[in-house]
Amino acid sequence: MAEATIFGPKRFIDRTFDEALTLLEEVRSYILYEERSDRLGLSPSARVRQSLEATRMTARLTNVMAWLLLQKAAASGDLDFIDPMRPENRLGGREACMDEDGALDEALPERMRELLDKSQKMYVRVARLDDMMARSDVA
Repeated sequence: MAEATIFGPKRFIDRTFDEALTLLEEVRSYILYEERSDRLGLSPSARVRQSLEATRMTARLTNVMAWLLLQKAAASGDLDFIDPMRPENRLGGREACMDEDGALDEALPERMRELLDKSQKMYVRVARLDDMMARSDVA
């Protein structure tokens, strides 16, 4: 199947996938090894916010990874070229994932805000690609 079956060159999708995977590993490491100790110095409301934002960060990256895996499958010919364009295969979670307030909340630990910012920027970038594909006659 030709590279034209996905939006953009296969290497672009591969590079974005690798970047998302690296960010996912950073987030996983933070949640496993740093989040708990960061939580100790937070107020009760900031702890709740930290949990909410950790969930949002996970949702962003889960949706991005699912979308990128679909693009990779279409590029390799494992899926029909039209599958990525189907409405049910669009990038999910827009309402929750586009929110950028967590990265600006100074009550949250600095490392968490950094990861929130990175995950939000990654999500927005992939959302733009998804929107371009949805508007395009040729995926």
